[in-house]
Amino acid sequence: KKIVENENEVIHFKTILTEVVKDLHLYAPIYEKDRLISRPAYITSPVTAELSQPDSLIPAKEIPFTFSSSHNDVSIANQHYPLDQWLNTTWGLIRFTNNPLYHGPSGTYQYYLSLIAVKKAVNDLADRLDVSASGKLSSVIDLTLNDAVPERGEAIVDDVINVYNHISIADKNQLAANT
Repeated sequence: KKIVENENEVIHFKTILTEVVKDLHLYAPIYEKDRLISRPAYITSPVTAELSQPDSLIPAKEIPFTFSSSHNDVSIANQHYPLDQWLNTTWGLIRFTNNPLYHGPSGTYQYYLSLIAVKKAVNDLADRLDVSASGKLSSVIDLTLNDAVPERGEAIVDDVINVYNHISIADKNQLAANT
């Protein structure tokens, strides 16, 4: 049996959280702006953004873009970028893909993309992720994450568990190979 405090440290280990940030592209969140309010568009954006080298991205607060479902492209500063292709931009090599969580109407939509340094996204995630014992003498842990979008929070917790399990299996395999 593992000690819960050790598992808390392992889950907050930067390697696991870095993998989660990269898997879910949390370094490139998309927002929709409605006059004064900006909302995360995790499930309301028809596209997602991914960088080929997220560790070397150039941070940007707001990169406004428009998505046209009729042309199936993204438009940034009057430049049209097709989906599912790596594109060389001033922020790095970026690719826009269809968002599998989006099930809205077709049309033309205005959004903006933020690019956040991976380290900052990892630190933000670590601050919002709570790992605690479910009871005083329990060997079971509770993972809690506060997030503005419940679906994104659930995806993050699921990925933390998947990455943790993958690393645990790799460690056990390495131990067995060494033995």
